Amino acid sequence: AGTGGTHQLTLTAHNGIGSDATQSFTLTVDEAPAVTSANATTFIVGTAGTFTVTTGGSPTPTLTESGALPASVTFTDNGNGTATLAGTPAPGTGGTYTLTLTAHNGVGADATQSFTLTVDEAPVVTADPLSQTVCLGATVGFTAAASGFPVPTVQWQVSTDGGQTFTDIGGATSPTYTIAATTFSERGNYYRAVFTNSVGSATSARALLIVNSPPAITTQPTSQTVTAGQAVSFFSAASGFPVPTAVQWQVSADNGATWTDIPGATHPTLTFTTAGTDNGHQYRAVYTNTCGTATTNAATLVVQGTPVVTTQPASQSANAGQRVTFTAAASGNPAPTVQWQASSDNGATWTSIPGATATTLTVLAAPPVNGNQYRAVFTNVVGSATTDAATLTVNTGAGYSGWVSLGGRLTGTAPAAVTYNGALYVFARGTDFALYVRHSADGATYTPWQRLGGLIDSAPTAAVHDGTLYVFVRGTDNALYETHTGDGATYTPWRRLGGVLTSAPAATTFQGRLVVFAAGADHALYVTSSADGVAYGPWQNLGGRLPDAQADPAALVVSGHGLYAYVRGGDNGLYVTQTTDGVAYSGWRSLGGVLTSGPAAASVNGTLVILARGSDLALYERRSTDGGATYTDWRSLGGILTTAPAATAFQGQVYVFAAGTDDALYTQHTR
Repeated sequence: AGTGGTHQLTLTAHNGIGSDATQSFTLTVDEAPAVTSANATTFIVGTAGTFTVTTGGSPTPTLTESGALPASVTFTDNGNGTATLAGTPAPGTGGTYTLTLTAHNGVGADATQSFTLTVDEAPVVTADPLSQTVCLGATVGFTAAASGFPVPTVQWQVSTDGGQTFTDIGGATSPTYTIAATTFSERGNYYRAVFTNSVGSATSARALLIVNSPPAITTQPTSQTVTAGQAVSFFSAASGFPVPTAVQWQVSADNGATWTDIPGATHPTLTFTTAGTDNGHQYRAVYTNTCGTATTNAATLVVQGTPVVTTQPASQSANAGQRVTFTAAASGNPAPTVQWQASSDNGATWTSIPGATATTLTVLAAPPVNGNQYRAVFTNVVGSATTDAATLTVNTGAGYSGWVSLGGRLTGTAPAAVTYNGALYVFARGTDFALYVRHSADGATYTPWQRLGGLIDSAPTAAVHDGTLYVFVRGTDNALYETHTGDGATYTPWRRLGGVLTSAPAATTFQGRLVVFAAGADHALYVTSSADGVAYGPWQNLGGRLPDAQADPAALVVSGHGLYAYVRGGDNGLYVTQTTDGVAYSGWRSLGGVLTSGPAAASVNGTLVILARGSDLALYERRSTDGGATYTDWRSLGGILTTAPAATAFQGQVYVFAAGTDDALYTQHTR
């Protein structure tokens, strides 16, 4: 092998005779072709490269190649058993090319060689990363690509100084660099990729990262108080990237349950002129940018307004002793206070009524206040408003004269009244728990209070027997005590009559005897009597059940009909028992009602008049004109009583006495 070719020989024949014979002889040795050069080479894109293919064999082989060559690279048979692979590979042709080289010379089989042409190419960026804008906390990815052979590696870099310098990002060696949750500190960073292989490197364009943040409220609107008609401004502000320029003010009229956009209110400051209807409204601003919204706290608007009268008090007429209520109302913010005023000179002057600071004013109708005018003054920090004047007309008809104060100060027990020697006598317990008396000859003018002494524990009662005026009380030991006078001026010392009383006594004269009623320890009604005012019979149990308090009975003699005893029962109704002989009493009969005191009774001109305090503390009356067989319905006579009433007949009229809210003694009489 390897001897193929043409060999020139000289053949010499010698036999000793003469000159040797010589012959020039050509020996041709044919040899099959063989490729003798290396089976691989490397070119670089953009750089001229050449490689010579050599062969062996005789005759001289020709060379051909098959397989794709990179652009700008050629294969040339040089005709001398060699071929040249040469050229400057074009950009983008980097890679590995597998060629088949064939040597042919007609001797034997062609020789083939599998040949590898490697074209190295420096990296070339084919895709640059794109700048991105994201919201705080979002995931962002940058992607870049590059060609080149061998396949380049990648290294992402970051610049935090506006692109002046870049630093490798540890572990960021993939075509895509991902930030899982962006932070605000990454806002303005630049990112780029550096691709590298054995030939060189290439750097991508830089990509800018913009990290935006949702709005954050920096200035909250504050609640404000103004007067209706004034302008008000609410201020707010918010930060964020991009700066949130979109703002929308909203209003709520239901304490924040629902909100409504205010048309045109799209500036950080909301200014408008207030009205009374804006009071209590809440206002807030909603800031918006590409990353979200932020809402301010709610600010409350208080719109103060001058009081405006919404309800005028109405003029009223009432019977003497009735209570009259005037009502007024006004709007305004803050809610106005009220002060009632009264005028007794037809509105020329007005005086504030102490304690009258509610929207209603209750007045006890009495002759002294007839024609008085009343008005309410509503006031707040903004101003005041005054109602119209309302006039009170007191009717002194309705059968009674109207309440008149007799002064004094009673201590929680009812008075007693009786007619004696043509004068009207009134007894009452004073603040020292002694008995006091005053009397009147005309029912209008009374003597000063006269102290009768004693230490009494109940309301008194009085009766006239055989020209002597007797007064009975319960003492502090719950026994019955008595004093009497024969001239209405000088009274005997107190005399103890015994017994155990649980109520005040009630006394009258019947069939020539002095009769006294009282509740016993068992709360039943008891009666005792005396023919001479000195010796009394035993207590007789009349039964019944009187309440523990305000149980004082009343006794009344009705000519031609007998003796009546009235009590307040355990159910607070009025009950009556009667006798025609002073011995045998009828069973208890209910007359109804709701009493809050013991009753009082008087008879004049054949009419029985029963009086008691009702549940509203007013005085109530019912009458009988048939000897107690039937009674009228209860009728309110008004007033505010703080004790049970007392009643007696005087000069053809019924006189009624009771303590008022000032604990003074008041009286009125039928007309």
